[in-house]
Amino acid sequence: MATITSSTNNCIKFVPRGSNPVWLRIHPGQGCWSYMGRTKSNGAQDVSLQQPGCVHEGVAIHEFLHALGFAHEQTRPDRDRYVKVYPENMISGTEHNFQRFTNSEINTLGEAYDYGSIMHYQNDAFSKNGKPTIRPSLAGYENWESQMGRLYKLSGQDIRKLKKYYNCG
Repeated sequence: MATITSSTNNCIKFVPRGSNPVWLRIHPGQGCWSYMGRTKSNGAQDVSLQQPGCVHEGVAIHEFLHALGFAHEQTRPDRDRYVKVYPENMISGTEHNFQRFTNSEINTLGEAYDYGSIMHYQNDAFSKNGKPTIRPSLAGYENWESQMGRLYKLSGQDIRKLKKYYNCG
C-alpha cells in the first residue's frame, strides 16, 4: 500500500478504518482476489491475500488496484489489437479472466496498451498444457511476452492511470 501512496505523490492514501463507512477488509482467504472498484456504499470490501502465495508485494499491489477500480490489462476493449488470446489452452472455467470488457465498462484513460502493467497476466496464466494463453500480436512486440505478468512493480503507465483516475495530476 505504501508503494501506491508514494507512487501517486500521496494522492491515494490507505488509512485506518476509523469511522469510515466503507473500508477494505484484508484477509487470508482462498486465493488472490478483490472485487473491482468500490462495491458497497456501506461496509467492508474484501481483498483476499491467501498465505503464502499471495503475500508478495506485487501480488498485493495487483489486488489493491482491483479494489481501486482497475481491471486486468488484457481485458481492455481494444486488447485484440495488441494481444491474441488462446482459450483452447486455458484450464476450463478460467476463461472469464480473459473476457474483454466494453468501452462502457472500462475506461482506458487515454493510455496505450501496457504489456508491462502490474495488471497484465503472464503469457501462460491459467494454462492447462504449458502453452501460452495470451501473446503479443503486434509485430515488434514479441519481446514483451517475457515481461507480461511479472508482478514486480507498478509500471509508469499504471502510475499515470492511477493519477488520472483519482484526479491527482
